[in-house]
Amino acid sequence: MEPISFFLSTFTALADRIINLEKTKLQDKQSLFNEIAKPLFEELEPVVLNYIDFFQKARETIAESSQEDLRKVGRQIDKERLAMLVARIKVREMAKQIEEDIKDDEFIKFANAVSDFFYRATEVDKFASVGEELSKIIDWAAKNNEEKDVIIDFIDTVLKNLEKSWGLIVRSYGKLKIYSVSAPKFVRKHQNK
Repeated sequence: MEPISFFLSTFTALADRIINLEKTKLQDKQSLFNEIAKPLFEELEPVVLNYIDFFQKARETIAESSQEDLRKVGRQIDKERLAMLVARIKVREMAKQIEEDIKDDEFIKFANAVSDFFYRATEVDKFASVGEELSKIIDWAAKNNEEKDVIIDFIDTVLKNLEKSWGLIVRSYGKLKIYSVSAPKFVRKHQNK
């Protein structure tokens, strides 16, 4: 009977190591979430609100301005956009660091959603921020004596896409939170269609 007790003790020790490994993995995910993803989300939220507010105010200012004042309005909007630059860079670079250093698909998806917020609200130029694109369009409209409606339509599209992008970030954050506090067997895998 000794071989059976040896087998049982070996099996029990192995099971304990597997359980401890799973606990360690779960704790690691929770630590990553609490130390990396949560602070990034908390840094991002006021930046997002500020960014959306910036575009709403720019829309109002342009709608109320005369065609002749577009250049002046454009310079003022540029000043306001540049005032937010430090916060945008901080959030963007934190997300980029996650993409480069953390080898976990859920964390990378979250970081990608954050990075995309400032650059994917339009399809004009994927390398320019949305604020830079607005400046270019205002400048172009002023030089070519284009109607303000072109700028307002652009801003309306940006606002709609920023809202959509923020929704994707919140969804990704929620998914990451669930993923980080749940044992792997409790997280449902979704098929991409």
